[in-house]
Amino acid sequence: MPPSSEERPQQPERLAAARILGPWGRHGHLRIASLSDVPDRFANGARFLIGDDPYVSEGSWQQGKFLLIKLRGIDTRWDADAFRGAILETPMEEAAALPEGVYYQHQVLGLAVRTTDGRDLGALADIIETGSNDVYVVRGPDGEFLVPAIPDIVLDVDMANRVITIEPVPGLL
Repeated sequence: MPPSSEERPQQPERLAAARILGPWGRHGHLRIASLSDVPDRFANGARFLIGDDPYVSEGSWQQGKFLLIKLRGIDTRWDADAFRGAILETPMEEAAALPEGVYYQHQVLGLAVRTTDGRDLGALADIIETGSNDVYVVRGPDGEFLVPAIPDIVLDVDMANRVITIEPVPGLL
């Protein structure tokens, strides 16, 4: 049975876009570690929040494995240094539309997980990001299961009925 509305995670008002690592240069540029898969997320004109304060990008560019971004209103190294460790967030209403079959984590957390033969395993409680594929942590009355989020195992995500159907390959459960 899918979780009740009280058990479902609420849609966040914002999505984390990047972690601010610190200042770069003298003119308020920020060195960031992107948390976004959207290629133009940090382009000129993009809107962000740091805490409750709004900012607008004046442009960004790649430097090695990091990105540099200039936000309007952050104009000195000292201004930028004050944001070290903060999270650059995107308002949810500006989040990128995802392709069919791809979901934000908050959309699938709490969904019931069921096998193709109808066995209820519990609910999706957490998602572990591994680099090659995500791993779903499913908790239910029979314990905790780790389910690789790959197409051979996760066969269907039914958002309307809030159910994920998996193929229980040998050794998985």
